Amino acid sequence: MRQKYSESLDEERKKENSIVDCIVWFDGDKWRVCIDISLGNDIENVKVLTNYRDKYEFAFTPSNENIFWVTVHKDGNLLEIGSIYGIHGTIVASVLAGYFSDEPQRNGLAPGAQIVSFIVSATANSMKKAVSHIRKCSEMTH
Repeated sequence: MRQKYSESLDEERKKENSIVDCIVWFDGDKWRVCIDISLGNDIENVKVLTNYRDKYEFAFTPSNENIFWVTVHKDGNLLEIGSIYGIHGTIVASVLAGYFSDEPQRNGLAPGAQIVSFIVSATANSMKKAVSHIRKCSEMTH
């Protein structure tokens, strides 16, 4: 699924010769980012984001097939755009941490829990790294 999604995005970009503008500014309090995923067609309605760690904000791609978030580094000189591939993890996270204040019957098993996301490939080396990362996360939360 990841490969198909990446290939379809690449094909769209090639077909349209599209360039995505990324605007980064400091508002006196936080770094703000506008990624023009409308490709210049509707920038007024593009969601303005801040560092994910500050507000847990994210945005959807135009097709709603994926989400992305941002982190600003080096005093605004480096923009990191994070994304996930596929929806399996999102579904699992929703079942686990979904929180609906007005409809508690829809809550997950641990409503409002904070989720740490990382991607693991199927190689032996990456599995060792994943176990190491999980141990570090566990150490940080205890």
